[in-house]
Amino acid sequence: MRFMQLTDTHIRKEYSADGIDALLGQRLSPAENLKNLLERADWKDIDFMVVTGDLVHEGITEDYLYLKQVITENVPEQVKVLYVLGNHDHKEAFYRGIFEQEKAEAYYYTGMVQGYRLIVLDSAIPGKESGTVSKEQLDWLKQTLSEPSEKGSIVFLHHPVFWNTGGMSMELTNGREVLEALDGSDVFAIFCGHTHANAVQQRDGITQYTADSMAFSIEVNKDILSFADKAGYLLADVKENTAQVHFETVREDMPVIEFPADVFARQLASMDE
Repeated sequence: MRFMQLTDTHIRKEYSADGIDALLGQRLSPAENLKNLLERADWKDIDFMVVTGDLVHEGITEDYLYLKQVITENVPEQVKVLYVLGNHDHKEAFYRGIFEQEKAEAYYYTGMVQGYRLIVLDSAIPGKESGTVSKEQLDWLKQTLSEPSEKGSIVFLHHPVFWNTGGMSMELTNGREVLEALDGSDVFAIFCGHTHANAVQQRDGITQYTADSMAFSIEVNKDILSFADKAGYLLADVKENTAQVHFETVREDMPVIEFPADVFARQLASMDE
């Protein structure tokens, strides 16, 4: 089984002139990055594509319609597309734009591809930067995993279940509870985003793969944090409960804004207050 993971696309049809919107709309190129990748991708052996959250940046229904249009026009019909919600997504607008439904509930589900069970969780809590998997989802996850699948299971979500890179807390607030739910199950890999950086980490026998953003990268060099004009994605080949991962870059690494890393960490924390 082979799949492509994109994450943190931060698409909007039109960005405002304030804050990070101005950075995305004037100095970075999220939409162009996505279009260029999808247009030139070799889809021949890709079984599905997953976009692990922050699909749009604090957008409205029209932004999700725009994202859906870009994907529909450039991804072959035979390639299944999985959506995951992130902290910058708005659930009501997502449901309207992608599915033409009036809903505001958490978006989590399972699917099967070539005998592998794909489990999508929703770690996004409205109004919060940090992520949490709700008790309702944890109960559902335990019930889902009570019966093993044919070839094993893979979990997809936006926030890392665990994270020990860069000195910032970017993992789930209840990551330990999620790991306890996965303990003894057939889950062998987790794929996530949120950090705007590539990483491979292991804990409790499970490997977690974090993909770079398709909008911009976040890099920390000593005490300086940079938003870099760099974009990337992940290709994974899965065989016999093992994922072989390739991190791909689609845009050059050029810092567009820099500031002390501790200032950024405090700003993230303040968004949960």
